[in-house]
Amino acid sequence: MKKAARLHRSILASLLILLLAVSLVSLSLASVPGDSTTTRFAVIGDFGKAGPDEEAVANLIQGWNVDFVATVGDNNYPDGAASTIDENIGQYYHPFIKPYVGGYGSGAADVNRFFPALGNHDWHDISCDATGANCTGAHFDYFALPGNERYYDIPWGPVHLFIVNSNSAEPDGRNASSDQAAWLQGALATSTAPWKLVFMHHAPYSSADRHGSTTTMQWPYKEWGADAVFAGHDHTYERLLIDDFPYFVDGVGGNSLRGFANPPLEGSIVRYSDDYGAMLVEASESSITYQFYNTQGELIDSYTVQGDAPPTATPTGTAPATATATPTITPAPGCYILTLVSVGFGDAPTADPSGSAGCATDHFKAGEIVTLTAHPADIAHVAGWNGSDDDSSTAVTNFLTMPMSNHTVTVTYETPAELYLPLISDQQPIVTGNFQQLVVNSQ
Repeated sequence: MKKAARLHRSILASLLILLLAVSLVSLSLASVPGDSTTTRFAVIGDFGKAGPDEEAVANLIQGWNVDFVATVGDNNYPDGAASTIDENIGQYYHPFIKPYVGGYGSGAADVNRFFPALGNHDWHDISCDATGANCTGAHFDYFALPGNERYYDIPWGPVHLFIVNSNSAEPDGRNASSDQAAWLQGALATSTAPWKLVFMHHAPYSSADRHGSTTTMQWPYKEWGADAVFAGHDHTYERLLIDDFPYFVDGVGGNSLRGFANPPLEGSIVRYSDDYGAMLVEASESSITYQFYNTQGELIDSYTVQGDAPPTATPTGTAPATATATPTITPAPGCYILTLVSVGFGDAPTADPSGSAGCATDHFKAGEIVTLTAHPADIAHVAGWNGSDDDSSTAVTNFLTMPMSNHTVTVTYETPAELYLPLISDQQPIVTGNFQQLVVNSQ
């Protein structure tokens, strides 16, 4: 009888561990390159200064469940040194890095999911030999990247990333006739991805009052086949359309905020520098959407391109008094955007109805009562809401009376401190706070 009971408990314990392992895999692994026709990733820049501002941006990204993170440089202030690189980068982004050689966690489980461009502060620690073929520095010791690791490309699902080194000391040059530019032109020409995206540090076009445009980097990206260019250097967010081609400045990842020149560049559509934040890019075979959120979860800008069709743009949120956004297409009159965000193990909440009558999906009229349903993972529960009618609730269902403005609701999921195994008296699980590791002690 005792042997049967022990066998019964052992089987139950094994099943529970197996189910938990499957849940962890499905939760922690986003799509690997080529596994999905949809890709979702974050873009950060000028972020690598450890502290609450960088942490707030990292927490924002954690709630997005992205496939990977791309940067536009200045990853490691002030001088790109080995003594600061793990504190400035790994402390917040180690779950995306593989192999991870730092001390803040175990790193990415499957493939590298962190793709940095080199900024001028990162370059302070780098030296190259006379031929330019061999370069050394903390960047090369900390990351394992393709090619020469200064400029390289990453195909991932429907997107193809091209990381360019815009530093003036790049051994292969940085003007439009350089060896580096020839590499980019050739790589863009041979890529078959629906969306070809170029990343660098120094912005080809910028309306900021500190650095502004870097004319040396004004290569013919559009003619070469690119779909968008991302940069930083200026600590602002800006979207520009130059010759009907989108350029983004995304330099508000955590190290100081700066302003804009007056007047801005012709072609500047949206300008923002009131808060730190990051870009969220979602791409499928037929469309790509570029969004910028601040650390409060407010959607500041959204720009969508449908294949070869004309793009749609929806600047939203609160624009700074000195640098207002200039909408090209706004929501229907009387309709406001509802953004639903989750933090922790689980999906973003869903809304019922999905939009008010006469409004687009996720757009609601003021006063509309919206039923919100959270979707925690099996190993999580609702810990709280923010922006709902009842933020003290820990129920899966909540409500929102839509205000007369764009609005964000966030649900936070929590996991238990330890697993509850009521039928197992001789086995005790030890589980870390975010279920990254499970150890069962059995004697």
